[in-house]
Amino acid sequence: MSMPAVSYSSGPAGGTHRRVSQHNHALRSKRFYYNGTRRLVEVQIDTIKSLAGALASGNQTYINLANDALDLSDGDIDQSAAPAAYEVAYIAAASPTVTTTREYI
Repeated sequence: MSMPAVSYSSGPAGGTHRRVSQHNHALRSKRFYYNGTRRLVEVQIDTIKSLAGALASGNQTYINLANDALDLSDGDIDQSAAPAAYEVAYIAAASPTVTTTREYI
């Protein structure tokens, strides 16, 4: 199974939305934060290794992060993707480029 071109997920109460897409053989994540009244912030995170990419990287930190994500899953997880919990841990470990791309008021 391979990841679709774009996948979406949303957080509790609709305050956070996440969009993940393929980008240069890795993943690009965009998060959209809505404060419930008038403000929407789009944050882009470049680039995140997929689970398969992390497992094949040879970097023990990335391998451990991917294995932790696989351990948390119910056994049926697409390794070409990056689950939200893995993405958060990856950001903390790898320090990818995080930029605010747009802000709507």
